[in-house]
Amino acid sequence: MPSTKAVGIAPLVTGMVLTSQSLGQLLESGPSLWTGISLVGGVAAILVGAGILSRWRGFEAKSEGATDFSGTVLSVIALASFVIGAVVAVV
Repeated sequence: MPSTKAVGIAPLVTGMVLTSQSLGQLLESGPSLWTGISLVGGVAAILVGAGILSRWRGFEAKSEGATDFSGTVLSVIALASFVIGAVVAVV
């Protein structure tokens, strides 16, 4: 089983990069829908990474069948923002 630090650092670093790029774009060209989505996704990824590293209640290892709503929501927001950002970057 991978360590918690190895699993948590990926979304944390990705969120920091996405958030910094979003803030740079926001300052450079002003607010837009895609910048807002990217910023929300970056912050959500940072929260997911920080939650894993600090073992917040929603990010602890659980038995099969147990779910936590807050961890799932943040993960879905981060994933959806990443996919939307990737699609916009490609198109």
